Amino acid sequence: MRKKVLSVIFASFFIFSLWGKAPTRENPYENYDSSERSFSSFNLYGCESQKIRDDKTWTVTLYRKSNTDYIVFQFKKNSPDKSDIEKMLEKNQSIWKKYNKDNGDVGLFHIFLDSNEGLIYSARYSEDY
Repeated sequence: MRKKVLSVIFASFFIFSLWGKAPTRENPYENYDSSERSFSSFNLYGCESQKIRDDKTWTVTLYRKSNTDYIVFQFKKNSPDKSDIEKMLEKNQSIWKKYNKDNGDVGLFHIFLDSNEGLIYSARYSEDY
């Protein structure tokens, strides 16, 4: 009985350690999906903003709040799934690293929304690994 209890406890710790992954050199993001956060939880309404891109695929807007930059990607039609977004972030790490360095190591969040402002995915870039 004791072995069963210990194996359940060990398995639980193992699962939680995989679920709560901290940023690493290979993947410098803290990731959140729509079950963990919502767009309104970022409270960006009324913040300084600048539209960076607006085409038939998406609208990209930069919000500045305190010492954090929020780059919001709102898709107009076909929203990618979570794995496609993760691949995009992984592929563009050098861009975000340079952005972070050029802007004085600000906090940097990427927020991905569907056409109805529903949160698909968000990730905080962090070199604290």
